[in-house]
Amino acid sequence: MPDITWQPTQLRAARSTANILVFGGEAGGGKTRFIIQYFANAMLQFPGFQGVIFRRTTPEIHGAGSLWEESQEVFRPIPGATARESPTFEWRLGRSLVEFRPMQYESDIYAHQGKQYGGIAFDEGTRFTANQIWYLMGSRNRNATAPDDFVPFTILTVNPDPDSPIKKLIEWWLDAPGQYPRADRDGVLRWFVRSRNGEIFWADTPDQLPAESEPRSMTFIRSRLSDNQALLKKDPGYRSRLETLLPHERARLLKGDWLARPTQGDFFQRGWFRELGDTDLNRRLKKHPSLERDMVKVVRCWDLAATPVKGCLVPGVPRPPGFIATEKEADWTRGVKLGLFRGRDVVVLDMVSCRDTPGAVDELIRETARRDGPTTVIGLPQDPGQAGVDQLERKKKDLRGLGRVIGLVRSRNKEFYARPVATYAYQRRVWFKLGAWNADFFNEIETFPPQERYQHDDVVDAFADAFRLVDTLPRAYGYDPVRDVNQDNESKRLEDYYRDDDPVIEDRIRATVGFGRRDLL
Repeated sequence: MPDITWQPTQLRAARSTANILVFGGEAGGGKTRFIIQYFANAMLQFPGFQGVIFRRTTPEIHGAGSLWEESQEVFRPIPGATARESPTFEWRLGRSLVEFRPMQYESDIYAHQGKQYGGIAFDEGTRFTANQIWYLMGSRNRNATAPDDFVPFTILTVNPDPDSPIKKLIEWWLDAPGQYPRADRDGVLRWFVRSRNGEIFWADTPDQLPAESEPRSMTFIRSRLSDNQALLKKDPGYRSRLETLLPHERARLLKGDWLARPTQGDFFQRGWFRELGDTDLNRRLKKHPSLERDMVKVVRCWDLAATPVKGCLVPGVPRPPGFIATEKEADWTRGVKLGLFRGRDVVVLDMVSCRDTPGAVDELIRETARRDGPTTVIGLPQDPGQAGVDQLERKKKDLRGLGRVIGLVRSRNKEFYARPVATYAYQRRVWFKLGAWNADFFNEIETFPPQERYQHDDVVDAFADAFRLVDTLPRAYGYDPVRDVNQDNESKRLEDYYRDDDPVIEDRIRATVGFGRRDLL
């Protein structure tokens, strides 16, 4: 039989009679495991039970340590249970079925038209939109083939997010400021009806609501890391790793703070960066990493803009007659050069900037690539879709022979991409080389996320892209990252390695771009 062992808070949640259960709070509270065990229990108790567990994207469902992998421990020991991974991830037991599905786009809700799910779960519910949640709960959450005494249910697991619609949904269970859950209301049932225009009416008992509507019950149960003794025993260092998170993330995931938002200084502070000695001798005396011996990989990533501004133009570029540059505020083109040391620390080596026309920006990228040399990988932002592919191919031809060019697609918000390198800086693992660009670099990243219209985040975009590219390349290219690229023979070898007909496929690079490669994070 399956190993269905409930932690105390999980057991309280499992015994709840609410139609809609919101379960969560701190990181490590056993939320995902709770969903898996709850659905397995429903499959065993109610023959014909059919349910679905959602994550926002497909990569979150399968892979090492994923929802699907964790389900193996619970479902596989069930006698007669069978698994299928294509075209969908699912477990079957007779007429019972539990599916694992993504819901990345708003339109994905219509793929479930005509379906009936006795149980619906949104794992990491704060990542879903209000429309996705209400559509599935309102139209698909009904008894299909389970016994008549079965009551359909919906589960949302959550970590605090002040901008999620779930926060408004559970505000009665939070304190007056809406910051922390109230212990005296934890697990208390409330009843509600939702009008056609989306307005929710709450009551303590169902008879207090309009008789013509069918009330549904809901509750919120807070989970804590301290509740999950199985995790703490298996991974004693988990709490200490949460302590190393950025301040607003630590408040959310370790304290369950529903008001914590990133403010300027949360992501980057100059004091977190370590200044690299100005000479090799100086670095040796201070026991700093050596640019001459410890550098194993170098990338330069760009964030592009296309408005010419007086005083910020690329020098030496011919201008057509009547060329006029604006004096208005505009975004910057930034190119951040980042190196990786043997010890997995990173170093910001250089930054170039301009506010100029697309043609002048292309010339700046070419000239910078000549100066960097062919062993520096060039990262360029790539728009999704065919237009982005065509633009990247044009730029590759323009940079032929100057270095390997990689397209980086950004499909998430800026904070998502800035978070890994910001965490690395917070852990004092990012160095910087002294240069005239230092002031512009730090002045801009310390104001991230920008609070005023005149503040920019172009440096952060290029910096974050450089970090995820320098992290990804060893795995994507399949060579040993610990080697001295500054030795003459090695540089010559890499010049041949990065020749223009290199067979590495860009889609594979983009697919593997991520965080946590080897021991980087």
